[in-house]
Amino acid sequence: MLLPANAAPDAAPDAAVADATWVEQWLLHTSRIPRFELTLDFAEKSTTTTISGLFALLERGTGEAAEPADEGRSARLDGTALASLRAAYTL
Repeated sequence: MLLPANAAPDAAPDAAVADATWVEQWLLHTSRIPRFELTLDFAEKSTTTTISGLFALLERGTGEAAEPADEGRSARLDGTALASLRAAYTL
């Protein structure tokens, strides 16, 4: 899971889930920006590497406990939704 850089190794899992949910929602909503594909075309390699790393962390933490995303609430994306989102980022 994603943990804050200054988190103790035994940090509360709720904080990690909240962070992962925020990152997933940010990636999801950013991909809906007009001309998103064009923005990715001009992104620096370091930016796409960072985004790819975020997807790798999120996919590692996605399991059976993840709930499908719903437009009306901040739920974790399931594995299929996360894979679709990765495809939108062409990573």
